[in-house]
Amino acid sequence: MKHYVVGFAFNHTMDRVLMLKRNKPPYQYLYNGVGGKIELGEDPQHAMFRELQEETGLKQSDIQTSSHLTTLEFKSGVRLAVYYFQLNRNIEPSPTVKTMDEGTLEWLHIEDDHLLDASNLKMAGDGNIAYFIQFAQKVHKGIASF
Repeated sequence: MKHYVVGFAFNHTMDRVLMLKRNKPPYQYLYNGVGGKIELGEDPQHAMFRELQEETGLKQSDIQTSSHLTTLEFKSGVRLAVYYFQLNRNIEPSPTVKTMDEGTLEWLHIEDDHLLDASNLKMAGDGNIAYFIQFAQKVHKGIASF
């Protein structure tokens, strides 16, 4: 089984999400959270923080709240651990984008960019990202729990 992590970093007001517009398959040219493979012997939470720092430059000290949302297992032999992060008040979304090998990082507005619409064709994950964002918002508000 292959093990991966994906995370969604929200600004401190929880109305923007840092998304990666992927350059490579799978989901080429679509927006996804940040993440990647869990290394041998690494626990999922450590892998998520490592991937977050490698891909975005954000450190654990930049994060006010973090939570494991769920872990999914697919028939294809993939296990995916999903996380969300709320950044500290002093970390503001940059209006500029950051381009790297994996793609382009952009701060997307949840409402303006229709991130809660599971049929949004700009998003990876077969509609799952909308549900992950909704779940993160509910967990953050204390409406949902594990």
